Amino acid sequence: MYDSIINSMSIVDPTTGNTIWGRESFRVMYSNMRRIYRDKKKEFPNTEDERIVQLSYERMFGEEHHQLPHYFRFLYNFINMIEDSPEAPKYIKLLQASISNQELIIIFYNCSVSPHGHNFRRVAEKYSLFENMSPRLLEHHHAQLVDDKAFGNGGYEALKRKGIPQIRGDMSVGSRRS
Repeated sequence: MYDSIINSMSIVDPTTGNTIWGRESFRVMYSNMRRIYRDKKKEFPNTEDERIVQLSYERMFGEEHHQLPHYFRFLYNFINMIEDSPEAPKYIKLLQASISNQELIIIFYNCSVSPHGHNFRRVAEKYSLFENMSPRLLEHHHAQLVDDKAFGNGGYEALKRKGIPQIRGDMSVGSRRS
């Protein structure tokens, strides 16, 4: 069922005009969000970065409102079902192995800045959902938007040591660790 949801997702790549299907649609969503983020940084230079991230995510989410809510609901409810099992950590690891880097980054921003991602954030932190996230996808200061537990052993510091690239400009973000 998870694969059928992923495979049914599509997005038009604004740079090429081509329709992108499946897991690759998350790459385009993230690219769109990154572009929106850069534009908003220029448009609102005196606004806190966390607010700009939130505005960027909300706009990207709004553009994909017909796909992402279904995806997030399924994934969240699937994890909740797994939690009832005594073998939950093992099943969560299997699920993590099937989530692409691009999916993880979209899930990360949903958990960290979306008002709809609060419950998902609890699950992400409990099961270290982002421990295998590619450091090339995440601005290192944005990692502070969730608790270190979400990144597994070593937390945020381990992620920083991997050399996460930054978007140019002032990236200061107030910590929201819980």
